[in-house]
Amino acid sequence: MNKNLVKWVIIFGGGLLGFSLFKPKKKDLESANKSTTPTSEKAFDDSDVTVKPTKENAEIVMRAYSAAMQAGEPSTALAELNKECMKDYGMRCYTDKNNKLVVCDVSGSIILSK
Repeated sequence: MNKNLVKWVIIFGGGLLGFSLFKPKKKDLESANKSTTPTSEKAFDDSDVTVKPTKENAEIVMRAYSAAMQAGEPSTALAELNKECMKDYGMRCYTDKNNKLVVCDVSGSIILSK
């Protein structure tokens, strides 16, 4: 037999054997699917936020949002930043029609505008 053909069969056979040994078993996949529960995304106006909005925290949220905008972050990153700010500070930031930054709390009342 050709030496290259023998090498190819050994390499291919070894790869197939390695794959069959290290691939996840069906039982493991089924148990992993059962243990993970579907998570629902929380909206910005969830009422379970326990942080009281303050002017100092509103300044922090506004500076973070404006820095992200100046860095050219996409809208998905800005939405993720708002989600984190809602968790941590109970506020979110957005730009209004006049391109002013507005920070509001969970209920939508404006706390700070610049």
